[in-house]
Amino acid sequence: MVEYVFLIALPCLFFAVKKSVGDLYKLTRNTLLIFFVLFALLLCLRDSSVGIDLSVYLIDLKYTARQPWSHVLELDTEWGWFIFQKIFLSITKSERAFIVICALISVVPICIVYCKECEHPLIAVSLFLTVAPFTMFFSGIRQSIAMGLGVLAFFCLKHKKFILFILISALAFTFHQSAFILIFMLPFYFIKIKWKYAIFVLLAFAVVFAFRQRIFDAILSILPEKYQKSGENTTETGAFGMIVLLGMFAVYSFILPKEKYMNREDYGLRTLLVFALFMQAFASVHALAMRFNYYYLLLVPIFMSRIVNRVRKSDQGIAVLSVIVIVMFMITYFFVTLVYGENILKIYPYIWGV
Repeated sequence: MVEYVFLIALPCLFFAVKKSVGDLYKLTRNTLLIFFVLFALLLCLRDSSVGIDLSVYLIDLKYTARQPWSHVLELDTEWGWFIFQKIFLSITKSERAFIVICALISVVPICIVYCKECEHPLIAVSLFLTVAPFTMFFSGIRQSIAMGLGVLAFFCLKHKKFILFILISALAFTFHQSAFILIFMLPFYFIKIKWKYAIFVLLAFAVVFAFRQRIFDAILSILPEKYQKSGENTTETGAFGMIVLLGMFAVYSFILPKEKYMNREDYGLRTLLVFALFMQAFASVHALAMRFNYYYLLLVPIFMSRIVNRVRKSDQGIAVLSVIVIVMFMITYFFVTLVYGENILKIYPYIWGV
């Protein structure tokens, strides 16, 4: 428990001490940098029992070591992961080095983009712990790397570097097939959903939610056979709770900010939040949809950290109060679920591996 307390307490303490002095951009960047350095350390130094699938990946690494390079020709998909492992094994066979390298590849791109794009560090930190797939980074190494690349792909898309976006998304796909969902970021990011269209979004979501089982069954029918199996139940994925949370954030993002203060990136991120909300509706019937949504949930902390600064002067008091409520609630929720939750991915208690 103490490790996770420090993970949150140190950046919060730094922000509280430095808030009244210095440049706000530097304060945000340095606060997030402290958080992600600590987060990376927890990932790098954890025991193989922290993260339910980590030990499986270490076994897979030994299996890959026995395979010839030509084995890549037998792979239909996710051959990037095999090549990555072979390159690593040509340098060292250290399991600790493997854990460290995978952790850094996953976290560093997210840290860079968050430091550049977030505007309120405590909102970003608290939502990264709860809305973003924080626990997945301890267990699902392949998808964690793909998620890190996905955030980097978003950054390229924001700057209209479309070729880079496609190349990075394709690279992420070679690590985890779920990364194909990144392609939907390309059209949706450039769609502006203004307040006057919010009612249509609500009606569309109601229809999708009502027919979510039939719609997702149709989607599953065109996916590879290994995805046809039923997913985890809704209790395990926390799908309904996340639907409520994303719905509240969506309502908040349409009501509180003044749209004339929003820029293209704010509109794009709001549209991706709405897309994540729709994706989450399917997560309530199949856990596979939750895995697809991880890439978009990582962008929610960025958006929410920005939108609190897009308000009228007369509403700044409400914005400040909402920040306090969101941060306190999310951090409390994190610790409650950490200690009393189902702990599906086995990240609690934290055990040092060195």
